[in-house]
Amino acid sequence: MGFSFAELYSSRGYPYGSSQTRVERGLDLLGNELGALTREDLMDVLSDHYEGTPMYRSPHGNDLYRTICSGRTVSAMVAQLEPDLPSGMQVMWYCMSSPCVGVFMPVYANVSTVPEPYLKGEGPESLSGYDEESAWWVFKMLQLSVDEDYGVRQPLVRERWDEIYIDASSEVEEMEGVLLGLYGDGDEAEARRLMDALVEERLMEGYGLAVETVNGFRGGEEPEQAEAVENGEKTLVYLGVAGLMLLIGGVLVVYIVKVGARNLS
Repeated sequence: MGFSFAELYSSRGYPYGSSQTRVERGLDLLGNELGALTREDLMDVLSDHYEGTPMYRSPHGNDLYRTICSGRTVSAMVAQLEPDLPSGMQVMWYCMSSPCVGVFMPVYANVSTVPEPYLKGEGPESLSGYDEESAWWVFKMLQLSVDEDYGVRQPLVRERWDEIYIDASSEVEEMEGVLLGLYGDGDEAEARRLMDALVEERLMEGYGLAVETVNGFRGGEEPEQAEAVENGEKTLVYLGVAGLMLLIGGVLVVYIVKVGARNLS
């Protein structure tokens, strides 16, 4: 029998075999699209609960099969790698808590700081530790609130997040030319200032809407529907991390894919 990292380092009795289904599901979802994947494809995979398969039970209540996106997901990330851009301009699309009810927001590789709410997350692993000043706790509460009526609430929340994500994507693309100009002039300090400002604005926007939505749910209100927005197309190189950096029984699997264009209309 060959060496098995999972068997050697898993806790005694840990059902590491169940994680294999997550690997196989990820490979299945990616398999037919390799060479033409977008970052949105990777985000969709990170939000998967075996929908459309006999393994599907409920988004965050599957007792038989471990899902890629679960109620215990702490965060997820898709790192956007563009070889022709300076290393500091590479973008990490970061999502707090479960991706199916969260939003991927841009964080540049050389960002100087992140907003204060994203630096907090203390407390016990129970709702008694909820802290509205902590972005993680707010997004976690959002996930729990959506789970109370997932079929109704998730599409409404998803629509609001998709609008914000499309706006953020457009801003990152528009900012690219400005940043390249500053790097070309040797003014990396100003480039960093602009990247810091964009990250601050976008992360606080996501946090603010999450707080508003959570408070609405707790007060018996449902979020309003968002207006449809279209996004442009672009060919890039992405590295899917977190859910696609599948830590399965101690084995880290990283998918590096060349992506094609995709419409979000």
